Amino acid sequence: MKLRKTVRVIAVAMAVIVGVGIGPAMMPGGVALAEVPAGAELTVGGIAVLDDGAVAEDSQLNEDGEGWAYDSDTNTLALNNYNVDQASITGSSLGDLIITVEGQCTLDNGIDVSSGSDNNITIKGTGEFSTLILSNTNWHGLYVRNADLTIGTGNDYLWFEADVSSTDNSQDVNGGVFAIKSDGTTTVNSGTQMLTILHGQNYDSPSVGTGGAIFATGGIVINNASVNAVINKDSGIAHGVSVGSGTTISVNGDSWFSAECNGNSSETTALGITDENQLVLGSGLKKENNWGTNNSTILAAKQIDVAYPVPDITAVPRSATYYYGAAAVPIRITAANKAGVTGSLWYGWFKGRNQSNMNWINTNGSVNYITPSTKTIGRTYYKVFVSSGNYGRLTSRTVTVDVKVPTPAKTGIAKIYKSGSKNLIIKWKKISNATGYKIYMATKKKGTYKLIKTVNKNSVTSYKKTKLKKGKTYYFKIKTYRTIQNVTATSGYSKMKYKKR
Repeated sequence: MKLRKTVRVIAVAMAVIVGVGIGPAMMPGGVALAEVPAGAELTVGGIAVLDDGAVAEDSQLNEDGEGWAYDSDTNTLALNNYNVDQASITGSSLGDLIITVEGQCTLDNGIDVSSGSDNNITIKGTGEFSTLILSNTNWHGLYVRNADLTIGTGNDYLWFEADVSSTDNSQDVNGGVFAIKSDGTTTVNSGTQMLTILHGQNYDSPSVGTGGAIFATGGIVINNASVNAVINKDSGIAHGVSVGSGTTISVNGDSWFSAECNGNSSETTALGITDENQLVLGSGLKKENNWGTNNSTILAAKQIDVAYPVPDITAVPRSATYYYGAAAVPIRITAANKAGVTGSLWYGWFKGRNQSNMNWINTNGSVNYITPSTKTIGRTYYKVFVSSGNYGRLTSRTVTVDVKVPTPAKTGIAKIYKSGSKNLIIKWKKISNATGYKIYMATKKKGTYKLIKTVNKNSVTSYKKTKLKKGKTYYFKIKTYRTIQNVTATSGYSKMKYKKR
């Protein structure tokens, strides 16, 4: 399931993985990790992990294995459901540091680490679902100094979020406030069902420098991933995403990239670039200047979205009606990619009794049909979202399915006979799928038939009508009815029969 899509859910089910090996550990791609430099410093939540290159503390885990653990052989810091108030990760001279994330981890004071210009700081998930949420006030959510930054390795899932704010209205705050800041190149990679979101700062202070959601001096590369950068600023300069002079924002493969400026400031722009050619798009990806520009330039745009365009839907039923328990014909969508798009089509199915409260149907995104249930009486809405690949723009269709109570067969009056001096007994044929029977009587052959009895048992096939007048003729008809889930369907009248009392 794509978590950017409607009705997103983050399931967290993971176990600690700490790399241990003999000889040089390898990053994906076969690059050997550098040894931990002699002067390395690393602190997690105020606890020294590395002190001048030596391991000062190798783990802080509770009895459930939650917390953090450090492996000096692979220079890996593993976080497992790590949630400590006002915690941060800081460090310097760290070489090629890997931070792995399992479960849901939160760092209220962010990450601020440095290495060397030839080094890389990697943040990756392990297991099926991983979540890392960073926040900070008047500073950066994530700051990687003098090194490249890699988020995800292509073989893992990671939900990554950085949300910072500013409260200082009197002066420039540290030259700018950023959700993500990197002195090198920032690369966001995919994983199986991976969605990486860099969620920018939410501030309306007029004095926060030229801050923004994401700033990477060495440029940004997005590979089959989702990146969302949002700023909210009421005055002054800020950008959703910025890169250094001469570098690019490169979006490749099945990706979704969005930069958005909210707030009242007229000086904010979605992209902090000076040349439109700095935004480089892979095959099939399309750019939309959603608002704040005349669609002829991206330099002044308030919002930019890049993704595969919506696919073409050529056939889909709009409605269907079934009787309870009957076999249903699958709701099938016929769709195709736009020209130049090669991603596999993704289908997200939802259903609900009203269109504002629908539940996701787990079909793993690859199934273009759904067989509606005929076990719920009434109207059910089935909605399908369709996109090219995991992160393409969405289009949707809604199908209404009505399930009715089957109308039972008519019964027939078998016999009417006298009982006592003032009574008549009516007998009728049993109908197997009926819930019960309704008996109607008139005092004239073409008179008005009034309901005189509702029999709510299928097995009861007779009724005694009492207090009738001797010598008078009475006319009878019967209907069968069936009730399912408090909804009733009623047959037509039986043939009329009469009897003189």
